[in-house]
Amino acid sequence: MTETRDDDQLKDLFQAARACPQDPGAPLLARVLQDAEAELAARQTSAGSRTVSVRQTTQRDWGTGWVRALGGWPAAAGLSLATCAGVWIGVAAPEALTRTAQSVMSGGSEPDVFIFADGFGLNEEAM
Repeated sequence: MTETRDDDQLKDLFQAARACPQDPGAPLLARVLQDAEAELAARQTSAGSRTVSVRQTTQRDWGTGWVRALGGWPAAAGLSLATCAGVWIGVAAPEALTRTAQSVMSGGSEPDVFIFADGFGLNEEAM
């Protein structure tokens, strides 16, 4: 970008354009007004026919809005899976998890690392 711009010429062009303002003219303004009135009439007719459907759409979109707020269907599926897993673990907690939780909650020492290996036949006597 070694070229230099001549801003003075550009300023002169803008001043010349400001010096002689252009009127849009009556025919152009009449066409714009006619188009605006036609668009307004079309919107009012379609708004009258949509009154019932807007309410139905609002009720249907309530659930869709929550799913979008969560991040879409994949996020909602992951959240529901995590909820189901949490309920499952809460209702049918494994014995090792129960003992570990009780040990931690009672303020006892750190849980033994091998507490989870009881199901494999490994216990303190075998080691």
